[in-house]
Amino acid sequence: MSTPEEKLGELGLELPPLRRPAGRYRGWTMAGDTLHLAGQGADGHVGRLGADLGVAEGYAAARGAR
Repeated sequence: MSTPEEKLGELGLELPPLRRPAGRYRGWTMAGDTLHLAGQGADGHVGRLGADLGVAEGYAAARGAR
């Protein structure tokens, strides 16, 4: 079984360095069985998949999320 880092390498992907925190915030919160994440910005991509972003834009936003 490969590690996530090995799998990314096999796919030719490299993770960018982490961003510096923009303030004091909690990076996650739970509401029932739903996990909400904060601070995982995807530069240039704003909106919700299916409502504001198409599938291709969603893939690009996911790849750009840090």
